[in-house]
Amino acid sequence: MPLYSRGGSEGNEIWIGIIEKGYAKLYGDYSGICAGMIPLALADLNYGGFPEKTDISTMRSNSATFMAQLKRHMESGTMLGVGSAEGSDKDNNGRGIVMNHAYAILQVKEYQDEILLQLRNPHGSTYDTLEWMGDWADDSE
Repeated sequence: MPLYSRGGSEGNEIWIGIIEKGYAKLYGDYSGICAGMIPLALADLNYGGFPEKTDISTMRSNSATFMAQLKRHMESGTMLGVGSAEGSDKDNNGRGIVMNHAYAILQVKEYQDEILLQLRNPHGSTYDTLEWMGDWADDSE
């Protein structure tokens, strides 16, 4: 069983581990790719490009601009990620978000002036006991 990456429903696809090993060698070793920057990793894994980083807290005052930017990126097929607040990755924010952790953005929706992001934890079942428990959770109205 691989220690880090794994793929497929049974976790038995080897190509993911081979890619990860090559990526780690590019940065010296596995410690070189641990807890990296989301925009740089996405650029590396997406044949280059020009990564952008946006501080969401600065966009609260202009959510229409932020939503337009997110929609444009989603429609063009851009890979998007988001990072949670700093802290220990052993902790969560009390609503199911792991601290100091990267998430993939799968969908962006707007509903009643709220911007909703569907996130995926790339660690998969590592944190499978945690799921969003705030407004708009799966079991909410």
